[in-house]
Amino acid sequence: MAGSRSRNFARAALTVAVEMDAAATLVDRFVALAGLFRSNREFRQLLITTRVAPDRKIAALRRVLGDQLGDLEYELLRTLLEQGLGGELPKVVKALNLLARKIDTGARLTVYSPKPMAEKELADLCGRLERELGRHVRATAVTQPALLGGLKLRLDNLLVDGSIQSRLERVRRELI
Repeated sequence: MAGSRSRNFARAALTVAVEMDAAATLVDRFVALAGLFRSNREFRQLLITTRVAPDRKIAALRRVLGDQLGDLEYELLRTLLEQGLGGELPKVVKALNLLARKIDTGARLTVYSPKPMAEKELADLCGRLERELGRHVRATAVTQPALLGGLKLRLDNLLVDGSIQSRLERVRRELI
């Protein structure tokens, strides 16, 4: 029963997000929430407890998460909580991911760099990839000082490692 409710909620949420041209963002943010649900006991308890009204839960989340979530995500979370599905968040996210794969929400790009990447650099990289791929690219920048220099890109399931760290490792393997 709860599984079908989770799938129905995910379907309705994704439908609304697609109409608002926000499906990719919604899925990304709910994936992050599911990770928080798994890793943070207090967050999990807040979503599960029936002692706190949904409006108070959302107010608390807004204070803690601020603008990491948009109005759409907060409203969908409120609806989820009102339906008593707070504990089903991971199942909802799994259903969201499955449904989102059936629509083109764009390519997901993760850029790993040794220093924080400027928003303009990331936007320029996305623009070039979008022109090459002919589809929207959603990008996330991750700082990894161990890379020393260069970049490592993950586009969906494709990894391109142009970091100095990987080049040094190739040289080391060749010399041994």
